Amino acid sequence: MKKQKFFTFLKKVLFSSAFLWVFLVILKSFNLKPEIRISFFFFLSLLLFVLIYLRQILVFLILTLNKINLFLKISNKRVKIESENFLYLFSLFIRKLLKFFKGFPRFLKFILTNYFFWLGLCILGILIDIFVFKFTSDLLILFLTGLWILAVRHYKFEGRVSIAIALFFLTLCPFLLIFKKEPIAEKAAIWAYMFLVVGVVKEIWLLRSRNR
Repeated sequence: MKKQKFFTFLKKVLFSSAFLWVFLVILKSFNLKPEIRISFFFFLSLLLFVLIYLRQILVFLILTLNKINLFLKISNKRVKIESENFLYLFSLFIRKLLKFFKGFPRFLKFILTNYFFWLGLCILGILIDIFVFKFTSDLLILFLTGLWILAVRHYKFEGRVSIAIALFFLTLCPFLLIFKKEPIAEKAAIWAYMFLVVGVVKEIWLLRSRNR
C-alpha cells in the first residue's frame, strides 16, 4: 500500500515537472526567459519517468532485442516473460543484450547494406541540421547530399521528388522569418538549393537518356 502511494506521488511530481518544462519552453519561445533553469525540469521529468516505468521499459527493450535477434536469425526462440520481478526482467534483458552483441557483426552487415537505413539517416540528419545544429558544416551538407543522391539512384526517385522537397523548404523560409528564426530559415534555404540542384540534374539526365 505504501509502495503504491509512493509511486502515485512520483507520478504527480512527474506530470507537474513535465508541465512546468513545457510551459517554460513556451515562455522562452516568446523571448520571456525565466530565471529558472529549464533543463532542470526536463532532466527531473526524465529521471522520474525512468524510475516509475522501469519495468515497462525493460519489457519493451527485451521484446525489441528479441525481435531483432529473431529477424537476424541470431536466436530462434520467442521470449516469454513469466514474471514482472525487477531482478528477473533485468537478468533476461542482460541475456538478450549479450546474445545481440554476439551477433553484432551480422547486425552491422545488415545495416551497412540496407539502403532504407541510409535514406532514414539522410532525412533525420537533414532535419537535425536545420532545426537543431546552430552551426553550418559544408562537410555535413555534402555527406547528407551524397546519401540523398545514393537513395535517389537506388530507389529510382524522379527529379520531381527532390524538386518538391526543395519547394517545401523554400515555402518554409518566409514563415521561419516571420517567427524570427533566421538561422533556421538560412539552413532551410541552403537545403532547398541543394535539393533543387539534385532534382534539376536528375531531370536533365533523364531527358538526355530519352533523347539517345
